[in-house]
Amino acid sequence: MKKWILGILLAFSAVTLTAGLAACDEGQLHSYGAWSPVPGHAATCTESGFEERVCTMDGCGEREERVAPALGHDWGEGTVTLAPTCVAAGEQVRTCTRCNEEQTFSIPAKGHDWDEGTLLEPARCTVEGKTHNTCLVCGAEADLVLPMLGHDYVRTSVTPATCEQSGKEIYTCTMCSGTEERTTAALGHLWENGDILKPADCVTNGLRELVCSRCETTQQVEIAALGHRPEGDFTIDVPPTFESAGEKSHHCTVCGERLDKTVIPQLNENVPIEYEFRLLRNNGEQLAQAVTVTVSEGQTKVLEISPVQMANGSYRAMLSPKTYTVTVSGLPEGYTAEESYAVTPFDPLCKLYVTAAPIAAPSSSVKYQVGSVMHDFTVSALNNTTGAEIKLSELLKSKRAVILNFWYVNCPNCVAEFQGLENVYGRYRERAEILAIDPFDGMKDMRSFASVNGLTFPMARDEAELVRAFGVTGYPTTVVIDGEGVVTEILVGATAESRFESLFAKYTADTYFVRAAEASLLHTQYLPGKRS
Repeated sequence: MKKWILGILLAFSAVTLTAGLAACDEGQLHSYGAWSPVPGHAATCTESGFEERVCTMDGCGEREERVAPALGHDWGEGTVTLAPTCVAAGEQVRTCTRCNEEQTFSIPAKGHDWDEGTLLEPARCTVEGKTHNTCLVCGAEADLVLPMLGHDYVRTSVTPATCEQSGKEIYTCTMCSGTEERTTAALGHLWENGDILKPADCVTNGLRELVCSRCETTQQVEIAALGHRPEGDFTIDVPPTFESAGEKSHHCTVCGERLDKTVIPQLNENVPIEYEFRLLRNNGEQLAQAVTVTVSEGQTKVLEISPVQMANGSYRAMLSPKTYTVTVSGLPEGYTAEESYAVTPFDPLCKLYVTAAPIAAPSSSVKYQVGSVMHDFTVSALNNTTGAEIKLSELLKSKRAVILNFWYVNCPNCVAEFQGLENVYGRYRERAEILAIDPFDGMKDMRSFASVNGLTFPMARDEAELVRAFGVTGYPTTVVIDGEGVVTEILVGATAESRFESLFAKYTADTYFVRAAEASLLHTQYLPGKRS
């Protein structure tokens, strides 16, 4: 019977759907109303039914149907027909508010409501106790168990652990005097470096004594071999001649051992060899500048290396094994080369060292970058709350580096890095100088700022228009000028104290100008030996 009714409903739905599609425009979405029971087929408490919704668009009326699940009974509060007791369950009859069906439900037993009872046996640390109790509702009597108390331990004895031996702790119960022993782990040695018994060298391990700071026990441990630290270039140990081969090697900078020994072929006047021409600053760093290098034999030009060929600071060429004179031209302003250099077939690496010094006056279109030589500028600086006129060339007679820091009073990142900069300045002020350049604020504001923040390095207004010359747009910006007046670093943004430390250490080191002891330089005031 139900299948027959369902078939009629589905057929009816197909007819109404067809009518709806005819009434709605193609592609137009239906706008359905709420779901409502199908008359005569609504769901009951125990049986599913059907519900429908109708499209509300004018002239459509399409219907959709779906199965509505059974509702389930809605039981009322019910009537107690048998009251529960302490030990027996009761009964309750409830009636469904929709279909009036009745059903009997069980009510759980209440359980006894025991009084405090009479103590028969007290509970102890490891033994249960017992009480005799009476139910306050039904008068039933029973003996109930009291749970054991457990020990209440306190520590009463300690044997401390040592570096190598475990320790011991005794705990005693405050209620029964029972005891428990607990073991504490050995501490282990706390090793600190002691004397070096045998220093490590390049190939042999060394030996160091370690001392425990707790028990003074000693232990010897190996120091790993340092490993060779070869020079970057080969050293010609035996120059080749036209009669015999030569030999070259890398020399270890620690122990001097010769590494990577290589035979240099015997010279033949009819067989070219490779010459290398390397443009270097006095600190040993390669200078990547577009210069012209001319190689001559006597008055005859043998080779001209163009600026494009020397753009990376080095060039190699195959030439007849002879002695040549080498000259450099086209150096950027501020750099100075020696009048000439010599290169021989016995040592064909030609190191073209150049020096630098601040330029007397800048060009109108100056724009500095790393590698540029600074012009000589003067600023009126606030130095530890007192005024002073500071000139770059004068600073470089006594300082190994000058740090320009571009900032302003209300720049939060500038303020954030200043304490670290001040800390480093305190350690290097005898060998380096800082000039904090503020292009916006007046000397009064700078003086107040320096006083409040405990800053001692010089501060100045941008009288020399250095912000324009460096194209500064972000603050803070830090510029490093080395002892020859060359811009070597440009850092934009706040700089950590550790980074300032590494910069100051590098540019103030005695070894920064590595060639200072090799030759008499043109600008002797920049030699480390001339500095305090």
